[in-house]
Amino acid sequence: MVSAEYALGHYPEFEKRGWEPELCMPDEAPGRELVVLTDPDALARILENLVTNAVRHGSDAPRVLVQLTDRGEASVTVENPVASTASIDTARLFDRFYQADSARHAAGSGLGLAVSANLAHAMGMELTAHLSDAAPRSLSITLTCPR
Repeated sequence: MVSAEYALGHYPEFEKRGWEPELCMPDEAPGRELVVLTDPDALARILENLVTNAVRHGSDAPRVLVQLTDRGEASVTVENPVASTASIDTARLFDRFYQADSARHAAGSGLGLAVSANLAHAMGMELTAHLSDAAPRSLSITLTCPR
């Protein structure tokens, strides 16, 4: 699966931080294979941006969950623990140049998630964000792909 490639591509960064990312993929049963017909370069860019965002702004190792939804859609969720959810506005997360904390020292222009959302929309996919204040606090970004 292409999502594993992007998580593995960041292995040196994970190792440097002492993180062990989790990759959860379903067992494929006949007729339940996760196949999405789409632009592979655009999908690669989206996944790269999601993993990069998790590495740059997460407080611990991300979890990547690939699944088939009840509606028969494929989805990829990148969930990463965050120090605080107070400064993250999920309604603006996909806006160009949005940065949750303007004082943060992490690299980034605030364009990665906006580019990802635009690419997803152009391919008939949806990118959504969800915050959880339950321990550990986390930000989950899900790409939902019709099959």
